[in-house]
Amino acid sequence: MPELTIDALRANPWNVITHALPATPSRLLLLLACQAADYCRLSEFIIFRETGREADERGLIAHERFTEICALCGELYGTFLE
Repeated sequence: MPELTIDALRANPWNVITHALPATPSRLLLLLACQAADYCRLSEFIIFRETGREADERGLIAHERFTEICALCGELYGTFLE
């Protein structure tokens, strides 16, 4: 699995669900990854709500990553929005 970087997130926010976090992620990377995961999960929810389509598995994975990454950011660097 490729490693998640800021450049990978800039290229495609969906990389947040297909790339692994580095062993020691920076606060900036975690903040951007959390934002990307939030974008992905909310996008899938809006598509589901507006079209009635079944939820895409990627949206569920993005939700799990959002929770995981935000918790890790808080654990490593204190309050998420400091």
